Amino acid sequence: MTHDADAIAEKILALRQLTAETGTATTRSQNDILRALPDDVLVEVAVRVRREAARLEVLLAALGGAK
Repeated sequence: MTHDADAIAEKILALRQLTAETGTATTRSQNDILRALPDDVLVEVAVRVRREAARLEVLLAALGGAK
């Protein structure tokens, strides 16, 4: 498995999007990916996923669709 934080974050976000769009549970797949990471890479992935979530929140707020 690659330890490229950007690639892993992209996979996690894609799984979350799949869940949102289809209702398919992807928690186990996400956990398996994250559990296999060394701590330092896990932290980097968490930062990237959080950064993307924050970016989407700002975009939704700007479009008037904030939660």
